[in-house]
Amino acid sequence: MSIEEVGVVSDIVGSVAVVLTLFFLAFQVNRARRELARENARAMIRHNSEILLRLSDNPDLLDVYMRGQKSFESLTEAERIKLGNWLFTWVTETEQGFIDRKQKDFSGLDLDGYLEGLALVFRSDGGKAMWPRLKGWFDPDFCEALERQVARSSTTMIEQITDPAWQPSPPAQHR
Repeated sequence: MSIEEVGVVSDIVGSVAVVLTLFFLAFQVNRARRELARENARAMIRHNSEILLRLSDNPDLLDVYMRGQKSFESLTEAERIKLGNWLFTWVTETEQGFIDRKQKDFSGLDLDGYLEGLALVFRSDGGKAMWPRLKGWFDPDFCEALERQVARSSTTMIEQITDPAWQPSPPAQHR
């Protein structure tokens, strides 16, 4: 074998090595992206649990939440801001899950259940007042999905929680 032939063979072997390396890197990037989406799901679960824990442990926040759902107009400006900030945080976390699922990277959470939880609140007096003020900050596709969920029923969170006959439905299966 001449030097030229060895050079041609080494060029081919080098090219194959580069292509294999690119495939391996693409696989690793895809794997890392999926792990990030799973971590986002876990973080959303933790965050929403923390928000609900704060709500139940803080009598002032619980009072604002309850009065805000029943009669938004009865809230002071500071209480409206408190309710708005709480809702904004909840919507932000749920929107991230929606975006992750739209990109086919989302796993580990019943996102439809979270959308229904938001819808139950946005059907209330306070939710109807707050959602138009908040939705400009969120992804339009997410807003449409949430509004479709709101339109499916007139039941509010307070009605559902205080109804002794209410039973949770099984989680929806995702495509």
